[in-house]
Amino acid sequence: MTQMSVNTLNKLLKKGDVFVLDVRERMELGNGVIDSSFWIPMNEVPERLKEIPMNKKVVVYCRSGNRSEGVRLFLVQNGYDCGDVWNLEGGILAWKEIDDSIIEY
Repeated sequence: MTQMSVNTLNKLLKKGDVFVLDVRERMELGNGVIDSSFWIPMNEVPERLKEIPMNKKVVVYCRSGNRSEGVRLFLVQNGYDCGDVWNLEGGILAWKEIDDSIIEY
């Protein structure tokens, strides 16, 4: 499995046992973010790889889950454990279903 549901991520966030990576562009951030997520635009990930921990579960998200899946694959190809790197299924659009502070696109 490479996809993580918003409900599973929500549980992990409550435990503090996850690194959440937002790979959207700056202009998209005004539409809401997942609390405690870390922002690195997708095109900057290769040069900022050292900012993403290898010793935690990493959940990557974007608007709908397409770009973040590409970043997830990139992380695995660059030494991250495939069992610890996840794509947030449905991205921020799915997250808004459980977090009413997220603005509709």
